Amino acid sequence: MYSSDGINFRSQIMTIGELLYGLRDGRIADSSVRQVADDLSADELSVDKSASYIESVIIGLPLLPLVFDGSVMPWKTIDGVKRLAALLAFANNKYKLGESSYSRLPRFQYFGDMSLFLRNRFMRAQIPCYIINPGTPKEIIDDIKKRIRTSF
Repeated sequence: MYSSDGINFRSQIMTIGELLYGLRDGRIADSSVRQVADDLSADELSVDKSASYIESVIIGLPLLPLVFDGSVMPWKTIDGVKRLAALLAFANNKYKLGESSYSRLPRFQYFGDMSLFLRNRFMRAQIPCYIINPGTPKEIIDDIKKRIRTSF
């Protein structure tokens, strides 16, 4: 049994630019994210889901939060590896948007082919994040991971 006093996390809004910079400069652990991003282009269903997620980002639909273990450096992604990988792969021109559900979005374009306006909109899009703070007991971090992975 744990004391609820040991739960220590914060809610933080991060832009995609900040998240990608965190991956690039090593503040966010990137090995699992990069592996998923590299494998993404080989699976057409994953590309379709990722393109749909990118479309949601660009048009400003509500997004699920990413969850990080910020008690260690670099931060480890607890929930959202595939979403983070989709952002990274798209920004690196690994796949292009598909048939858009919204008429004003570009169709079949890579990130680098998009207008500067849309690239800026993408990079400045805000993603809700939960970050577990340093000092949180490992048992509580493990319990949070278990709860997230078994949520309904």
